Amino acid sequence: MRVLTPLCSAVLLAMACTSQAHAMNLTEAIQSTIATHPELASRVDARLSADEQVKVAKGGFYPSVDLNAAYGRGYSDNTNTRAFGNHNTEILNYTQSELRLRQMIFDGFNTANEVERTKGVSNSRAYYAQGTAQDLALRTIEVYLEVLKRRELVTLAKNNLQAHLRVNDQIGLRTERGVGSTADSDQSVARKALAQNNLDTAEVDLADAESNFYSVVGRMPDELETPASTRGELPTQLREAQQSMVDNNPYLKSAQADVQSAESQYEVAKSPFYPRFDAEAAVGANNNVQGDEGHDNEWRVGVVMNYNLFRGGSDKARLAANAHDINQAMDIRNNALRQLNENIRLAWNAMENAKKQTPTAREYAETTKRVRAAYQDQFGLGQRTLLDLLDSENELYNANRRYTEIRYTEEYSMYRVLANMGQLLSKQRVVLPADAIAATEVKNQARLPELK
Repeated sequence: MRVLTPLCSAVLLAMACTSQAHAMNLTEAIQSTIATHPELASRVDARLSADEQVKVAKGGFYPSVDLNAAYGRGYSDNTNTRAFGNHNTEILNYTQSELRLRQMIFDGFNTANEVERTKGVSNSRAYYAQGTAQDLALRTIEVYLEVLKRRELVTLAKNNLQAHLRVNDQIGLRTERGVGSTADSDQSVARKALAQNNLDTAEVDLADAESNFYSVVGRMPDELETPASTRGELPTQLREAQQSMVDNNPYLKSAQADVQSAESQYEVAKSPFYPRFDAEAAVGANNNVQGDEGHDNEWRVGVVMNYNLFRGGSDKARLAANAHDINQAMDIRNNALRQLNENIRLAWNAMENAKKQTPTAREYAETTKRVRAAYQDQFGLGQRTLLDLLDSENELYNANRRYTEIRYTEEYSMYRVLANMGQLLSKQRVVLPADAIAATEVKNQARLPELK
């Protein structure tokens, strides 16, 4: 998958918006959504925050340098002051200063495992951002196809209304000549009103679809290109789609990264059972300290060990808690796999069902069109009634409407399968923001029983 820098992303978006006359294609619509949608931006920010936490953890490998300084007035009654008399005390102005450098030598692998834990969190959030981008891409495809479908349905409704107007004109002429009846004229007017109502409803549905498009993409749908069919991009069997889902779905990779992060946290919890060694170098300059008038300068270099012997069992309890966290992360990953497997099965079934219905719906529409033409000829010869003619017009409208809906349902269901497979963005050649790309590849360890 290609990586896009923020500058290139801005350039691409600007190029996509330069000309209103240019027909927008599906990839451009998805790219516009990816570049502007705040939901994805929030996921990217979460990943960037995790990257900074990695830098925080890496700071443990570097030395710590501290400067301490103090100035004040102090009272002293100790062995230094009593050397000048049993009850002698001193009140002196004092200064203290120390520059200290400490370098971790061994901390029970705490820092190394903390770095791995934060890297796991960063990878998890990166893959979750990719999953969010894929969901937004699928939503963009849904509203894109919905606008195209609603525009076709408006065209069908207009054609249906025009057909009823022609029939109504024919009935009006027949009535004027005394051939037709008033009942025929009333029935024609009623059917024309129904056709007008169908057009009004279709136009309202189109306006709603365009509003949804603007909400998702951030641009109004002017001219939209009809996308090429994705039929050739899909596997021939459900098992192949499931295997792609297990290998490529970003939500599964995100959940697997959480498992790795929990495992690293478990290793971090082991560090208190080891001693800690630090190299330390310090230099100090003091005056009038502890009642001893005069300067007291010192320096030291050495190795400091700290080894906790007992902490009330809290370290052991923390280790056990982190072990349960690992199991919890695995359960969340396995549950995500179940849900995704259900989704891909539902999408596959919807696709197969639509594929079966499409040829039948197309045949129904073509046959109804021929029947309508025959009824028009027969009506002119007096062999068909007005009711037959109007029924044929309505049936043709309903058949074309049904065929249009089935075609778009089939196309959208194929995109659903690709999204669950984790290949929707790559198949559409969508460029993700660079900050949504994981630093390291994560391979999902969970497997469906039938895929073992």
